Formats: sequence, C-alpha cells, structure tokens
Amino acid sequence: MLCTQHPPKGKRTDAENEAFGRALDIMGDVYASAVGTTVLQIEEIPPRPQEFDGELCLFGLKAGVGEAAVREALCRFGEIESCDLAFESSYGIVCFTTHAAALQAKAANGLSELCSGVDTRYNERSYDGRGWCDPPRPSSRAPIPCAAAPHT
Repeated sequence: MLCTQHPPKGKRTDAENEAFGRALDIMGDVYASAVGTTVLQIEEIPPRPQEFDGELCLFGLKAGVGEAAVREALCRFGEIESCDLAFESSYGIVCFTTHAAALQAKAANGLSELCSGVDTRYNERSYDGRGWCDPPRPSSRAPIPCAAAPHT
C-alpha cells in the first residue's frame, strides 16, 4: 500500500492501480473492527528507493510562482533534472541529479518566497521521530495482566 500511495514519478502502472484498489478495499479490515480498533504498527522504515533520489517537494506554492523562478532559486544547490509544479495538483516536485542537492535545498530554509514548506519526497525520519505515532500515554504499550480466576 505504501509503495503505491505516492508512486515514484507520480505514475502508477495498470497493475499498481489494481493492487492499490484491492488494498483500499481491505484496509479497514487491517485497521479496525466493529467491536474495537486495532492498529498495525510497522516501525521499520525501509531505506529510500532509488527512484526517490534527488526529489524535493514544494508544498503550498505561492501564487504566480513558475518553473523559471523555482529553477533560479534552487539551482545554487545543484543541477536540476526536472521540475513539475502541478504534481497531483497539490504540490510541486523538483528532481535534482543528486540526493545531496535535495537535502541541501531542504536544509536551507530560505524558500519562503516560493512556497510554504519543503521536504524530500521520501520520508526517511525514524518511526520514533515522527511524533504522530507516539502513544498518548506510556501505559498504552504496557501489557495488561489478566485477572486471576475466582477460586471456588
């Protein structure tokens, strides 16, 4: 499911679309039940696939920002291979020839004239560092002892 939610280069094959549809149909079976909620946590973050190398997302593009302005602002970080400002109609993707260039652009924090935020396309942040997956209280991960059966 994760690999086809936001596929590399924004395109799914027909087979991937079919698999994605099947996954959506049963996702509720894995996530929840009628009598309670079960969440499957996969804490291992797989290494970044090669197809995501060099990809930088531009979120909340400012009105009137075009490809020329993006290339001009980002070329100081490295050679730009492609620039798609209409990716999924919600954000733009700039692809540098190296991943190091994308990381430098992300770290620069000086792109507010272009957009409201930037990040690499593949989220490599550790599971524990993501924040949203932290349980609300420490006891939520503690085993719950069973009550002893009454003696008769």
